Amino acid sequence: MIVPTSRLLIFYAVAIPLLTVLPVLERAAATPAFATGLTLILVGLLDAALSSFCLRNIRIDLPAMVRMTRDRESSIELNITNSDMQARALRLGLILPREISSPRKTFSPSYRRALNTYVF
Repeated sequence: MIVPTSRLLIFYAVAIPLLTVLPVLERAAATPAFATGLTLILVGLLDAALSSFCLRNIRIDLPAMVRMTRDRESSIELNITNSDMQARALRLGLILPREISSPRKTFSPSYRRALNTYVF
């Protein structure tokens, strides 16, 4: 899942309440507020397009099957390939069933090589 940048989320948190209250307070401000809201939607779509473009050289390989035993600690090995070797901020999380608990729900890997192996 592509997650918006933190700056965009903060900007939306400030702008959206103002854009919804402004037309109520001043009727003439309805059209500019609507146009600004549409512009914000376009900015969000552009952010999503750019974020998927930035991640095109990153590949994550998971094992085809993972065997786990109840009440025993186990792990999942992830292979992350970063072919362009540029530093990227990446946060990964696995959606696990309720029966499987993990001490950490997400982690942020650091890249030092083109191929990195992590145990989750």
